[in-house]
Parts: sequence; C-alpha cells; structure tokens
Amino acid sequence: MELPCNHKSTSYNWCKECNAERFSQYFQSWSSGNGIVDDFIKETQLNAESYEQVLEWIPFEKFYDIEFFAEGGFSRVYSAIWTEGYILNWDQSKNQWKRFEARVKVALKVLNNSQEISQEYINEIRNHHKVNASKGVVRCYGISRFPARTNDLILVMKFAQDGSLRKYLYKNFSKLTWKDKCSIFKHIARGLVDIHKANLVHQDIHPGNILFEPDFNASEHRVKCIITDLGLSKPANYIRENKQVFGILPYIAPEVLLGQNYTPKSDIYAFGIVICEVVSGKNPSHILNRYQSNYERQLVICNGLRPRIPKKTPKLLAELIIKCWDKYPNKRPTAEELVGALSRDDTLESMQISKNLEEFSFLDNDEIYDALDHMEIDNTEVVALISQLIKLELIDDSGSKKHKGDKDDLGDETIIINVADF
Repeated sequence: MELPCNHKSTSYNWCKECNAERFSQYFQSWSSGNGIVDDFIKETQLNAESYEQVLEWIPFEKFYDIEFFAEGGFSRVYSAIWTEGYILNWDQSKNQWKRFEARVKVALKVLNNSQEISQEYINEIRNHHKVNASKGVVRCYGISRFPARTNDLILVMKFAQDGSLRKYLYKNFSKLTWKDKCSIFKHIARGLVDIHKANLVHQDIHPGNILFEPDFNASEHRVKCIITDLGLSKPANYIRENKQVFGILPYIAPEVLLGQNYTPKSDIYAFGIVICEVVSGKNPSHILNRYQSNYERQLVICNGLRPRIPKKTPKLLAELIIKCWDKYPNKRPTAEELVGALSRDDTLESMQISKNLEEFSFLDNDEIYDALDHMEIDNTEVVALISQLIKLELIDDSGSKKHKGDKDDLGDETIIINVADF
C-alpha cells in the first residue's frame, strides 16, 4: 500500500520512515528520568513497523480511577483509565496522532525497587516487546513512573478484565466442558508458538501468568487466554548471580532445577502442569506439601513426581500431558505440535482411558512415580541425578530467599534457587 508520502507502508496506514521522524521531533519534550529507559522507548519508536510496536513514555497524570488489582512476585498491579489511549496512526488532516480511543482501561504493573532498573531487566522488557503484536501475549503500551515515594517504574499494559486463569478456574471450574478446556489449551499453545518463534523462552508459565479477556470474534467460547509477564518474573534491579532460578516450584522443569538453561521445552513442561491443573481443578503445589524443604521438593520432582491425572481425562489429552512433562526435554512436543494435536477432532472424541494412563491414575498424589516403569530412567541415571542435586546450592526453608508478598493471586510462593555449575 502506497501512502500520501509516496513511501511504502510497513503495515496498514503506517509509514516507518515518516513516523520515526515525527517521534524524534518530540524526544526532547519527555524523559523518564532514566537514560536506559529513554533509549529503549526511543528505539521502539524509531524502528516501529506497526502501531503495536510503539512504546510511549506516559506521564502518570494521564491516568485516573486507579485501583489496586493484585500483587505478584516482584510487582503490584493496578487498574486505571488512560485518558489518551494508544497510537493507531498519523492523522494527516489534523496533523496529529490518531489514537484508538480516549479513556481506555489499562493495567499498571508497578515494578518493585525499579528506581535504578538494571540493563538486564530492560533486555527482558525488550524481549517482551518482540512479541508485542502477538494476539496470544499481553500487549505493553508504554512505561510510566509511580509518583509516590518509591518512584517505581510502571509497565502500562493491556487490561484483561476477566483476570488470571487461576482465578477463572476458582470461580468457574465446575462449569467448564472438555470443549472449553481444549479451547483454553489451544489459546495458550498459540501464544507459546509466537514466543518460541521469536527465539524467546517465557521461563515462568503458570496460571497466574495466563489471563482471560473477551473474544468478540469468536462464535462460541467468548473468552480467550493471553500470556503475560514474559521473562519479567524477577526483581527489576536484578543482576544475574550464577544461575539463579525464579519461579513457582511445581512448574519449573527438572532440567532447570539441575542447573541447565531454560529452553522452549522448559515452557512446554510447565504447560503440561497447567493442562493437568485445568483438567483436575487442583493446584499442583499440593503434591509437595508432605516435603519439608525445597531441597526435598526439587529432588522428588527431578525423580519423577508429577500431579495425578484424573481417570476420566480423554485419552489423547492425557497422553499429551505425559509427553509435555517428560523428564527428557527432547521428548516433549513443540508448541506448534501441541496446537496441531489440540485441533484434532479425535482429541475430544475419545473418552477411553489407556492402560498406560490407568497406571498413572492409580498412584496417590504424594507418591513418586517409579523411575524405571514410568519415566524410563535407569538406575544409573537416578543415582547420578541424586548426586547432582546434592551438589546444588539449593536454598531450603531455613535459608530460602522468599520475598514478602511474592505470591500469585491464590497463594503460590515465588522462590529463588541458586543453582551451581557442575
């Protein structure tokens, strides 16, 4: 599409070259008070090929009706009305930016201890920005600053009015059909496809980081899931120390607990735990309750402990869950394979339980799955695994770094684990 400026559009009614010039004319008129943040915002504006890729510096006075909404691991979230709304394109007739709508409801994610935000955390926000145009990931509109004495930075994000998946399950689990659940899984898997296609890893998939919003384009299932907090589940002033792991323990893949790097397959493991949680309605944290320290909990996870899959789970869905949380990352499916599998007609048609699934179903919730029979790990590997865990600088309850208020919306604790190299 050719624009009045005779340049070729990079997206509908968007000229990258002209809009970069317009943005740059106002660079001297605003500042976050932090050069790293300013440079990042300017970078997004100069390189934006569509309106979704634009981030703005938004003065706090542009918000009103601010209400506390939730508290997460390293942030607190408020809802607010943004007086201007986000940029759509340049209005030639009025010689100004055309915005989506005035008085749009947004989420204000206030980053604790972010007065001196680290470059590493800015890089995480930059990664989130890479998938800002994805329909499966919560969009970030810009950055602001909390005016109270903390002076913390704020990520201004799309507001998901139906809250998190965990809250949704708490209120609606008994009403969900298998078709509803499968729709939820497909939405999450599609979001993961976009994240992984951008060569990114979320690192903290759990129901508190999956949000619900209305889906006005759907003929049924009038809500859809979107993923939030991509790479952001750590302190804003965080500087990597060795191999620190942040997260909610039941969703952390065993290889990550053993000191390996996060990969897309680590996200798939967490997604398998989420699927089982939606199927069963049970928070997976309950399987770890009998263990007294984080060391013991990590040991049993690495040794094969998984949540119980309900017996009436459709066969193909149960098989997907088992594949997702396989001990070996290379045996887990990709996000694209999951979308394909969840779109198959026979996934919902089959309600028979396989012999293999029955063996899993009869295990007690606290029972460690037998490594030889169910996880295909030989004795040599189990001994080596335990030896590795003993070497880890794991923080148990006596010295665990747990942050005040570091819980998702229904009580899971975000922990920090220091993993040593070996």
